Amino acid sequence: MAEVRRNNGWFGGAHEAPSVLRDAGVITLDLSIYVASCARTGFFGPDSWYMNDAANIAYAVQAKNGGALTLPVLFLHAPYDYPCETMDSRFAEPMRRDCTELTEAVVPSGHRMAQEQPIQVNAALAKWLAAKAPDAWLGRRQATGALARGLMRQLGMQVQ
Repeated sequence: MAEVRRNNGWFGGAHEAPSVLRDAGVITLDLSIYVASCARTGFFGPDSWYMNDAANIAYAVQAKNGGALTLPVLFLHAPYDYPCETMDSRFAEPMRRDCTELTEAVVPSGHRMAQEQPIQVNAALAKWLAAKAPDAWLGRRQATGALARGLMRQLGMQVQ
């Protein structure tokens, strides 16, 4: 972030993003849906969480266990999500403190993880669910775990 400030913003003080080719991973239908939604409603909806501090804090004050989560929690890190960097910074420390049964995994992506790496996200979810919530699979734990491991091997991910 210091470099962004030194360069007078994300785009070197140009005040607008440069014209670049669209990422091949962006699906045209998805993009058209996002554009239509923002054209219809603006960016208020996606930004509401960040603009609602007072209500979020008031809600959090009432949380059970002081906000600590004692159930299984999965967090997927995105190493190329620079504004929300969680791997090398202290940004994830409150989550690690407040989630007593936390599992962390890494999906090589930016902020829009599910759109950028849907197979890897689903593989991580399936592996985690098979390990942490086997009853939810209604007796299909072995098949689901094998499916997740197979997907992860196909993607070159380390399987334990």
